[in-house]
Amino acid sequence: MLNMLSETSHIQQTARSFAESLRNFVDKLIDFPKPLVALVQGGAVGLGCAMLPLVDAVYCSERSYFSTPYIKLGQTPEACSSFTFPQVLGMTMANNLLLNGVALTSCQAKQHGLVTSIFPHDQFKQHAMSCVRRTAMQSSEVRFL
Repeated sequence: MLNMLSETSHIQQTARSFAESLRNFVDKLIDFPKPLVALVQGGAVGLGCAMLPLVDAVYCSERSYFSTPYIKLGQTPEACSSFTFPQVLGMTMANNLLLNGVALTSCQAKQHGLVTSIFPHDQFKQHAMSCVRRTAMQSSEVRFL
């Protein structure tokens, strides 16, 4: 019985520690002083999708998809997505993504404002890095060689 209680206590402590780490990660994204760019070349699932409204630009390949399967897992949405998704996607699309487990294609994600630009899959890196360089060159502090 004591072993079971000790194991339960350890699981609870691990869960609390993970939640705190996630909270710190999201806070860092929100407070980051420079532009943040996300490059999505496949699936952005769960936290990988939920954090996208917290960055400044999202570039994806035409094969990318976006999904938050929280409802299927019995979890609550992460990374402020219950707040940011309705602002970015609109209430209906946010509810479909967060509550109904609907996945978005790259075209749907762009149409609803989650994605900045879509590039051909086989040329993704070239196009995305060109956009990143263009953004970086606007800063007096950053220069690509």
